Amino acid sequence: CNGRGLSTVPQYLPTSITSLRLARNAITSLSYSDLLGYKSLTHLITTINQISIVQPGAFSNLIHLEVLRLNSNPLTSIQSGTFSNLPKLTYLYLDNNHISNIQSGAVSNLPSLYFLSLAANRLTDIPPAAFSVVPRLDSLYLNRNRLDNIKPDSFSNLDAGVDAVVDAAVDALQSLSMSSKGITNIDSVTFSKIPTLRRLDLDSNQLCVIQPGTFSSLPLLKYLELAHNKISNIMPGAFSNLHLLEELKLMYNHITEIQPGTFSDLPMLKDLYLQHNQMTSIPPGTFSNLPKLSTLKLHNNPWQCDCRMVAFRSRITESHLFENEIICEEPGNFRGQGLQQIDPQKLSLICVKPKVVVQIGKDSTPLLGKALHIICKASGFPEPDITVKLPSGRKATAVPDGRITVNKNGSIIVRDLAKTDTGLYVCMASNHVGSSFATLFVE
Repeated sequence: CNGRGLSTVPQYLPTSITSLRLARNAITSLSYSDLLGYKSLTHLITTINQISIVQPGAFSNLIHLEVLRLNSNPLTSIQSGTFSNLPKLTYLYLDNNHISNIQSGAVSNLPSLYFLSLAANRLTDIPPAAFSVVPRLDSLYLNRNRLDNIKPDSFSNLDAGVDAVVDAAVDALQSLSMSSKGITNIDSVTFSKIPTLRRLDLDSNQLCVIQPGTFSSLPLLKYLELAHNKISNIMPGAFSNLHLLEELKLMYNHITEIQPGTFSDLPMLKDLYLQHNQMTSIPPGTFSNLPKLSTLKLHNNPWQCDCRMVAFRSRITESHLFENEIICEEPGNFRGQGLQQIDPQKLSLICVKPKVVVQIGKDSTPLLGKALHIICKASGFPEPDITVKLPSGRKATAVPDGRITVNKNGSIIVRDLAKTDTGLYVCMASNHVGSSFATLFVE
């Protein structure tokens, strides 16, 4: 029935039809009674009409409907209940309308919905829980609207998470909040479709690692919220191309260390929050090249006040930023003291260069075909990192390699000893003060 000049849904068609195509007509509204006789429909196409009103429950008799096209009409709003009782609806097209208002729950209880397009409308915001109980939603299109802000409760019941929201490709979006969404992973592609973003909130998720270039597609970003996650590792280049970033929140994570240069590409950064993490020391240069920095929060970390903090201790006297931010937890004689109160020379005296001893295990004998246990013991402070050089010439640090396992504590287990395993084993230990090694020749 395409292009027939119809002003209403025809009622003379066979009731058993499964597809009703009403595109390019003059229909102005849809109601329950209009579609009551066509309960076998799987496809309903009403594209390019004059439909400005769809009554709640208009489609509730169409329990087999899979595809509904309402695009290219003058619809201005979507009311709650409009799409009720459509258990098989998979594709819903609402693009190219005049929609400026979506009521809470308007797109709800659609267990099969996979695709939803609201592109090219007049939306300025998304109300709380506009999309609820749509567990299979994979593709959501909101581009060519007037949205400049998306809040977390807009998608509070959307199981699809960050990818479905970001895949909406919202033109000119400036603020996106995706807090408390259970997000576990983001990468350089995640936000590539929203380069206009100024504010991004990823608070209270399950992020563990920030990969290099994750935010590189957001050159206009000014505010980045990553607090209350499980971040333990921030890789070099994680904040590349964020030349306009002014505020970065990383508090309440599991961060153990910040590598030098992590923040060096942030010339406009003013506020940096790193409190309530697991950092123990600050390498030299960590906060260099931050000319605008005016707020730096570092408290409530388990700071180890030793030789690793000497360079940072010297900088404390040059800037008020660090005052009272570093309270020592270890060693015991400094516990509870502010780093600025401790003489740098005393910090230097705490560290001890590593010493190494390597020997064959007490109950182990080098016999071909048997297991060999080699013990590499290292002492020093801070605790040294241990590397073992095998007879093959390869260096190993806490990795399994077929028959050979090097444990984190430096012990070496060689299973089914072969002639190629005999030779010189070198145990090397290094820390902030220096390094040393010991050797063992196995025959």
